[in-house]
Amino acid sequence: MRKLMLGSLMLISVIGAFAQTPAKDQYKKSKVLGVHFTTHDFATASDIKANGLSNVLTKSGWSSMSTKSTGLAVSYITGLSNNLDLMTRVGGSVLNYPVPDKKALVDKLLLEADVNLNIKLIPDNFVVVPYLSLGAGASSWGGYLSAYMPLGAGLQVNLSDESFIFLQSQYRAPITTNNGASHIFWGVGFAANLSK
Repeated sequence: MRKLMLGSLMLISVIGAFAQTPAKDQYKKSKVLGVHFTTHDFATASDIKANGLSNVLTKSGWSSMSTKSTGLAVSYITGLSNNLDLMTRVGGSVLNYPVPDKKALVDKLLLEADVNLNIKLIPDNFVVVPYLSLGAGASSWGGYLSAYMPLGAGLQVNLSDESFIFLQSQYRAPITTNNGASHIFWGVGFAANLSK
């Protein structure tokens, strides 16, 4: 009888322990659609390339807002796991893109599309979630096509059930160096669950 009671207690304890364990991917993000206000900073990226990041940081070499070009983007985000999201983004901005060794064109539409993996340091059940992002993208400006690699970091603020604010910064390194220029991308966006 004693063995039966001890066995029953152990079985209840094990069942209770499994009930307390969070399900795999319990905090995986649903499908969300976002709208983002963006800026592109070519001047600071050029300064970093010429003088080094430490020099730009110590001498307050960040360019002013007047030298940044603004734009809009739309994103679609889906969770792959608790700590990994896939973000696809399409954006546009009217700006003067400094294509290396090419004739200067003034204020043309820059169209960009990129796919990013957002690697979240903690899952979505926290209010503020820091993340790292890396991906690949392509752009078109004034007839010049270019590919780039976005590398960056951001913060996701969970407003309510599947509503988020995204703050993001990326260094966009050109893969096609003959048609692309390094720049720093900043974004502020709002995204909401599509199923709600």
